Amino acid sequence: MRTQKKIGDTMKVRFLIALITCSLGTLAQSTNIRAVVSQSEVGLYETFNYAVIMTAGGSDYSPPNNLTDNFTIVGGPHSQSNFSMMNGTTTAIQKVVYELRAKRLGEFTISPASLERGDEIYQSNSVEIRVVDNPQPQYDDNDPRAIAARSAEIRIIPTKLRVYEGESFGIAYKVYSRYRLQTMDEISEPEYDSFLVERIEEDIQARDVSDEQGARYEYNFRTYSMTATQAGDYEFDPYVVNLPMAYRRNRFSMGADFVDNIERAYHPDIEVLPLPREGRPDEFSGGVGDLEFEVVLSRSEVPVDESATIEIIIRGRGNLRSIELPELRLPDQLEVYAPKDDLDIQATPYGPKGKISRKYTLVPRYPGTYEIPPLEFVYFDPIKEQYIVSQSDIQEIVSEGDAPVVSTPRTTTNSTRNEGVVDQRDVEILSDDIRWIHTSDVTESARGKFYTSTWFIGGMGGSALFTAWLLLAGTVKRWNKARYNAIRVEGKRALNHLRKSDEWREVHLAISEFLEHGMGVHKAEQIDPILQSKLKTEGVTPEDAQEIYSLFATCEAGQYGQADRGFEETKSSVIRWIQKQLS
Repeated sequence: MRTQKKIGDTMKVRFLIALITCSLGTLAQSTNIRAVVSQSEVGLYETFNYAVIMTAGGSDYSPPNNLTDNFTIVGGPHSQSNFSMMNGTTTAIQKVVYELRAKRLGEFTISPASLERGDEIYQSNSVEIRVVDNPQPQYDDNDPRAIAARSAEIRIIPTKLRVYEGESFGIAYKVYSRYRLQTMDEISEPEYDSFLVERIEEDIQARDVSDEQGARYEYNFRTYSMTATQAGDYEFDPYVVNLPMAYRRNRFSMGADFVDNIERAYHPDIEVLPLPREGRPDEFSGGVGDLEFEVVLSRSEVPVDESATIEIIIRGRGNLRSIELPELRLPDQLEVYAPKDDLDIQATPYGPKGKISRKYTLVPRYPGTYEIPPLEFVYFDPIKEQYIVSQSDIQEIVSEGDAPVVSTPRTTTNSTRNEGVVDQRDVEILSDDIRWIHTSDVTESARGKFYTSTWFIGGMGGSALFTAWLLLAGTVKRWNKARYNAIRVEGKRALNHLRKSDEWREVHLAISEFLEHGMGVHKAEQIDPILQSKLKTEGVTPEDAQEIYSLFATCEAGQYGQADRGFEETKSSVIRWIQKQLS
């Protein structure tokens, strides 16, 4: 019995010693907090890790107060915990990890992180980071990172580098890659604070532009329609995007891994010139672009109490949303209803294009000839670099008919009517206006017999068929005439631009504008093998379709210094081709 009691007391003592030792070990653990980075020198937009390591824990952890001033958090914070016991001492370690990406070049200090434990506040060390321009990766040729780095590039292509205040242009973002893109992660993009910007929705599809070096794909993944609003020289931050490349670690891999490929495209500078003050007419209202002005009267002969419309129209490419339409002054004898404004503007890769209009409804209440004075519209043509004064013709409205009668009293012998009371006449509504007509003395029975007669039915049916034939013939004639006029107008405009052009992109623009707006080839600004088939459907011979396709491709290659013929030779060939289409 004594032996068993001795053994039991010994076990209790050992247990108490172990408990005290553990407690003392835990209490003896000091609080510590420190910050580390995966690398102290990083490339611009390169991802690295920043970690805060804490022992003993605390009730309140606070990250550095300037962590996001010069860095972007692209991942995290991720929290990790670890517990260990050695020589009776229990250690609790907690790690908070951030994935950061530098925003700009320079040397930066990340402030200390802090940890609160009880009444005490502990701070970590600060960390110095040096951000350098991205060096060319020094990887082995077979390293996926090296393959990705040399297999993709981004180009930012403005249609113009020098524009006037108020002038419109376009900017295209293109990716050229030798591997098919699975995703794009935009990191940083330029800001266009002094421009009116409208993004054109693009169907981002890979277009095969393979060459002698192998597969190559082009992605038109972003296009802006731009209008300059303020004069100045503008520099832009580069466009930065991650284009991950899929690869297999080895032939036995079941799935694909991805390696990051951060690409930067340097944005060309844009020079915005102020509009010249010399020679600026007082009537100038801010219009800038390639514009046309006209005033259209629906008909010149309008009977009394019937209506006509007159419409002020400005169409073309330019800052249409900023233009003020000229005021219309009309004779007092014409009754004028509230005008209706219409805005039909589309964003295109070369700037906004469309028309703005204001339509008035007029009703002459008295017979006579009414003169509508001409209107003037002043705008600045950035191609000619001068102000243009466009004036409409004098319009005349000839109105015939009876002047309105103030009162037409007519007595009746009917005993139920009071003598001298005006008799009410029927009213017919024509073209949203009112016209008086007299009632007929024909009886209802006579009307019924006439409307059901063979003569009436046959005449009405024949008239309907004849009218339908006239409408169809007129529609076809108008369509052919409109198409012919569009080709001539756009052709003259393209030739005018070509004769003044001295850059590849200007010739490229002239071709695409003529094909799209003159010949109706949709999205003609894109070099596409089906362009030839589109042209053939518009009546272009196979030889001409092949020639302009080749010239178009040469112009695009010329913008990157890869043309297979000279600029002047190409320009002359394009001029001859357009002149041939106009003949």
